[in-house]
Amino acid sequence: MNRVLPTVFNGLAGLAALIGTGLVIHGLSLMAWPDAIPFSDTTLLMDSPLLRFLLLLLVAAVLVTTITLASRCKPLVAAAAVATLLALGTGLMGAFVVVAWFALASIVLGRGVLRVARAADTGPEASNILPLVLGAGLYGSIVSLLAHLPLNYPGVYAVGLALPLAFGWRSTAEILQRMAGSIVRIDQNPLQGKTLEMVIGVVLLVHVLAACLPELGYDALAMHLFIPGYLRGRHQWNFDVSTYVWAVMPMLGDWIFSIGYMLGGETAARLMNVGFIIATARLVTEMVRWAGGSESGGRWAALVFLSTPLTFTESSSLFIESAWGAFLIAGTFALLRACSSKGDPRDLRTAGLLLGYAAAAKAVTLTVLPVLGLALLVRWRRLTDKTVLLAVIQAMGAFLVVGGIPYLTAFLKTGNPVFPLFNAIFRSPYFPPENFAPPDVFAKGVRWDTLYAITFDTTRYLEGKVGTAGFHWLLLLIPACLLLLGSRSMRGLVIAFIAAASIVLTFQSTAYLRYVFPSFAMLAMVVGIGFSAVETRGIAVRAIVSTLLAAGAALNLLFFNAGAFYADFEPRAALSQAHRYDYLQQRIPIRNAVELVNRLNAGHTPVAVFSMPYTAGLEADGLYPNWYNLNFYEAIKNAASESALAEVLLAKAVDFVILDPAWDTPEKRRLIESVTDQVANFGGITVRSINSRYRFQKELLQHPGFDAAEGWTMQDGAKLDQGLIASVNAPAYQVVPVAPGRRYRNSVRAACAEQPTKGRLQVNWQDARSRFIRADIQLFDCSPEAAEHQMEVIAPDGAAFAVVYASGHTPIPVRFKQVSFR
Repeated sequence: MNRVLPTVFNGLAGLAALIGTGLVIHGLSLMAWPDAIPFSDTTLLMDSPLLRFLLLLLVAAVLVTTITLASRCKPLVAAAAVATLLALGTGLMGAFVVVAWFALASIVLGRGVLRVARAADTGPEASNILPLVLGAGLYGSIVSLLAHLPLNYPGVYAVGLALPLAFGWRSTAEILQRMAGSIVRIDQNPLQGKTLEMVIGVVLLVHVLAACLPELGYDALAMHLFIPGYLRGRHQWNFDVSTYVWAVMPMLGDWIFSIGYMLGGETAARLMNVGFIIATARLVTEMVRWAGGSESGGRWAALVFLSTPLTFTESSSLFIESAWGAFLIAGTFALLRACSSKGDPRDLRTAGLLLGYAAAAKAVTLTVLPVLGLALLVRWRRLTDKTVLLAVIQAMGAFLVVGGIPYLTAFLKTGNPVFPLFNAIFRSPYFPPENFAPPDVFAKGVRWDTLYAITFDTTRYLEGKVGTAGFHWLLLLIPACLLLLGSRSMRGLVIAFIAAASIVLTFQSTAYLRYVFPSFAMLAMVVGIGFSAVETRGIAVRAIVSTLLAAGAALNLLFFNAGAFYADFEPRAALSQAHRYDYLQQRIPIRNAVELVNRLNAGHTPVAVFSMPYTAGLEADGLYPNWYNLNFYEAIKNAASESALAEVLLAKAVDFVILDPAWDTPEKRRLIESVTDQVANFGGITVRSINSRYRFQKELLQHPGFDAAEGWTMQDGAKLDQGLIASVNAPAYQVVPVAPGRRYRNSVRAACAEQPTKGRLQVNWQDARSRFIRADIQLFDCSPEAAEHQMEVIAPDGAAFAVVYASGHTPIPVRFKQVSFR
């Protein structure tokens, strides 16, 4: 029986591979060629996007191969050298350095955490991948707490990255020495067994190049890149769900990206995203080897993962599944190692931290946790051991501490720990009492034809084109699982079960591919382990399996852009700021408009965005008339006249407006245009300011013309005499209530009372307890004849009152005919 079963399963694997190949050929035959290829121009004419992509692959392959042969280094080291040349050529070396600095600091910090926790794998030769992910998650957790305070400055973040390197200088030196050793090591046979590694290096270079391009993705521009930009511009996040309904959602990935953005700008944040993809690929190879797979099986698994169009979708735009996936897979790895027959219970502490990071990055983690809990149930007998039981309790504590941060924040801010989800249960007043439901456009559940459907009917599972999920699942997944059954690879089967069960549970709510991205990485491991099972077979079998693997990777690369936003594939947009500006002007001009608004909006007042919410980088609150901000949406919807619309905008302290010519209805756009003045035009997207006739209409002071003293507090020496006579030693003032963030105009009409001197416009701001915040002062020269002087001021955050002065700047008195504050 022991010999029969492997033979049966191997035969079934071959049959499954044949059926899968037939299904792929059938699906491809139904597609319209060459239009099915997801590039804006599928010809091979000069300068077409498809040709640019193919040429990039060719050039990258030539460079990696040449450097490998010339230096006899590892192909991945050669790929890193090409990436360095790319950084130099695009002027983005600073962003690359920031990411490398963050990675090194995370490794040192992570190793320190492991030593403190007395966890496994802290020796000099241990892998750095778990310390890297651990340290990155800890940095993100620190930023999630720091975001509540106005302390988010580049200097603070730089110190944060420098401290582990300074205090852990021995560990830092050891890591750098190991890295240097891997670079200078001579490989006597640079091509023997290295072809796969070179292909992986080439694919990685495509991921890195895409990160150097400007961000075009909806989710990134509306949220994941918006938050880092806001944090750098305003120095704290307001967690205001009335302005952004997603403001308290779990977003550990965004906090990590904020570190890159703070120190290296948008490109550094995007490169950090790719860094998590690379970290996940490394985890894939290590888990394949842990499960009994071979070196080549690990490389094939990494190539399958990296070549999947869904992976490029995640790496080419600032989604958070890359960071979430790394945390979840690393936590799963630590948990499985702890639960294995020779496992170390101390790995459970590491697993608790990593899974806590995953929960703090994405709430879907809570769907996966029951599956992982089965691994502990299988080892239930070991839980009677006091050491194991203590490790489990410590792991749960670590999970709750780091994973509970966003849920505790959401509960304290809204009363709903998963706001705005399940609000029919928690009934937070900040959202309608209904359960937030995913779009009906996506499928639900798992059926017998799901593998075929996600491959050739992708729009039911993602905002992408055919092939986004990858073609290798039909070709390789079922055969790989059968091979694991035949070889009795229990570790491989456990990984397959966790991945499959996670997909089934997640798809019960919504069958959305991004929500199962970590499972895709684990299924790539299954393919690699299955390939390893046939490496000892005959040449014919190995050739067939290798051909299927190569065919799957090749098809994936042909459809690499199926779910990404770069159908035009224009690498030149990374070469300079001028190319970047032109690129955005043609595709998403609102991004250039945002840069102008930042320069003009010195007071960081809220900006009304009547457009798609592509406002990443905006250093002020963006007010969106959509589900992000239901109050503003209703107010704009109900504003039926110019005065009503102006009142809504002024009540929100709006100074600038961004208007898309395709937004809403022509009538509503004309209404907005009537109450604003155009400042600039970016490809139809206009930046506008509130028309002056709607500003400063309401006088807030009593008796601004000094016809009576009521409301004014006069110091000794100030007196009413054909106006108000005041000096720096004898001023008068009046206290009025204000709204923080709102713009006011302070004006005076004044003349010299006795001799030429200087007067001043002065407004002191106070909080609700009448504590001083700051003063805005502007000097003016008085003349014998009364003249008007004015300044515009913006009430700072926390302001509740304004103290408006009538004052000279010297002991020489000034005669004020009028003081106004509107």
